[in-house]
Order: sequence, then C-alpha cells, then structure tokens
Amino acid sequence: MILIGVDDNGKVRGVTGHNDLKSKVQSVARSAEPPIAVEIQSVDGVLCVTVPAQHSKPYSFGGKFFIRDGANRQQISRAEIREFFYKEGLIRFDETACDKFSLQEDLGEENWALFQRRAKIPAGMEPAVALRNLHLVDKDDQVTRAGAWLLARDIRKFNTSGDVACALFAGADKSRILDRRGFHGDVYSMIEEAVAWILSKINVEYIIEHVKREERPELPEAAIREAAANALAHRDYRSTTNVQIYLFQDRLEIVSPGGLPAGMTEAHLGIKSVPRNPLFAKKTLRPLNRLRAWRWGDCGCDGAREPSFRAVEK
Repeated sequence: MILIGVDDNGKVRGVTGHNDLKSKVQSVARSAEPPIAVEIQSVDGVLCVTVPAQHSKPYSFGGKFFIRDGANRQQISRAEIREFFYKEGLIRFDETACDKFSLQEDLGEENWALFQRRAKIPAGMEPAVALRNLHLVDKDDQVTRAGAWLLARDIRKFNTSGDVACALFAGADKSRILDRRGFHGDVYSMIEEAVAWILSKINVEYIIEHVKREERPELPEAAIREAAANALAHRDYRSTTNVQIYLFQDRLEIVSPGGLPAGMTEAHLGIKSVPRNPLFAKKTLRPLNRLRAWRWGDCGCDGAREPSFRAVEK
C-alpha cells in the first residue's frame, strides 16, 4: 500500500486535490506494459493506493524493466530478464531446442530400441513421428532438451551437470566415504541405476514363512524410486550442480539443484506439485509410470520416520 499524505516518520500531513492525484496515479499505472491494476481510496485527507498481487509479470515502463533492491530500484539487464522469465516459468528450459543433439548422429539403434520399449512405442513407427507425437521435437523437427535427456547415451554431452553422483558414508556425517559412484546415461537409466545402487548398500530383512522368503529392505524400493525420479524430473537443468545422493548410516539424502520453482513454498513440499519441467515430467516420466502418487505407509514404512524436505536457494 502507498500512502500519499503521510511523511517518512508516519505523521499524517494530508494532501489536497485528491481527484487530480487519483487521475495521475491511474495514468502512471496504465503506462506500464501490461497496465497495472490499482485501487485508490481517500481516507481522512490521505490518499491510499493499494496495489494487489499482479499475475502478468514482468511489467515494463517505457520499454525498460526494473527490480526493487531495498529502497532503490535498478534497471535489469537482458541476462537478468531472461533469468526472471525462467524463474517465473514463462520460458520452459525443457521445451527449448537442444542444438547439440542430432537425430542422425546421436540416436543410435540401441538407445532408440530401449526408449521405444520403455515408452511402448509401436514397432515400425519412425522415430521422428514418435518423437513428434510425444512433443520431444519442436516445430522445426529439432530435438528438445527433454528429448535429449531421455535419449542420450551420455547425458553429459548435452548437459554437463545432468548426471547423478552417489556417495556412501560410514556414519552420520561426511567425514568418511566408503563408496562413490556416478551415473550419466539417459534419465531412465540413471533412475534405475541409482535405485539399484542404493538397494545394494542398505540393510535387507529376510522374512521366511514356510518355504517362501521375503526380502524387505529398510527403505522401500517404491519410495526410493519415487524420490530419485522426482529429483531428476524437477531439477533445474540450467544449474551447474548435478543431482547428489548421499547414503548415511541413519538416513538417505537426495539433493536436487535449483531451489523451489515459482508458485512453491517450503510448506508446499510433499503436498503440492509445480513442475519446473512440465514437458519432461508430465509427457514422458508419468506415462512411463516413473512418477505416481504414493503414501509412506503404503510402501511398508509403517513405524518409520516420515520423509523430510528442505529447500535451499542456490
């Protein structure tokens, strides 16, 4: 709220000519692109200007964009404007073309056959047709970044930090490393390989009933796979940091770079979904059953600690 007629010390001074001031305020608000909606009210000689939350960001004045920094305003650069568009979800990085990926050179028979089986693509369908149907190529038939991440033999060729780094520690801190592994194939393979690595390192309970033996890991496979899939699906692929999986004596930590997307707060974690990479997550991972709703108790975790989430801006 802006109060016209109140000084910096909070003392009411009052102003005259409210109608003229209202007209000037409205004129300034309409000069923005797009226009800003404001509410103006006269209260005991003070003009109260309320600026409700706006939903068409960013706004420019005279063709320029500004950002508030404390009590000052600064014009933002082209790079900052682009970053703002990414953060607000106005540009989707996963939908942009991946210039490094060539269908002729990078789509080998082996990785196409693997993707075809995972995506249940009918035999005999041309790759270009199938990828177009999945929206993994753009209008110019250039493979999108989402397509490159799913089809890559080595994701680092198309995203240098797109890989997964795993580490096993001896205790509850990082002072002693027992094992370290890295995975850098396509996204589906990285999920499966990371899950398999975790399962090979955690304790397993063997339950024998009659002649049947049930193996029950201390962390359920479904929960591990869900966490790994979400870390890769919703990470910020523009970040220079890879997905990191830390296995301690008392816990499993999965770190996905990028902070929270626009529209998410820490209170929403585990409750609300705002996909950073909607094409990547919705049109590829979900149809392949890599992302699905689950409850902690449904995974055999009754009595165990609930998972915790923490957002750290980087």
